[in-house]
Amino acid sequence: MLSNLLWKKLAIRFAAVAALAAAFCLPGESGLAHSKGPKIMPANGSELSEAPESLNFVFAQPVRLTAVRLYDGADSEVDLPGKRSIEAAKERRIELPSLEAGAYRVEWRALSADGHPVDGAFSFAIVPAQ
Repeated sequence: MLSNLLWKKLAIRFAAVAALAAAFCLPGESGLAHSKGPKIMPANGSELSEAPESLNFVFAQPVRLTAVRLYDGADSEVDLPGKRSIEAAKERRIELPSLEAGAYRVEWRALSADGHPVDGAFSFAIVPAQ
């Protein structure tokens, strides 16, 4: 038979393991430190009457925006002008060249505040008013 002291030690260890397991399983802000997707402009799926001058990203936390690629309707990559910084920031503006009417897709990648990669894609179309 186990002594009372041994039972108490086992109970304490079990309680500690259970508390740690609960801490890792419960959702919370600190447990979910990955940045959520950004607010983007132009908005995903938007139809614009004229070409935008830039792509704008607003993140909830500072991120390092490591890649932004723009593709036209024929899946050809459109060169983006200017040099971009990968310094951590909540907001990022990417200048665009003059774009013609048509569909466009943007793919982006960033490093979250906790060092994990995050990425996404969105599309927009330029449909001039007739």
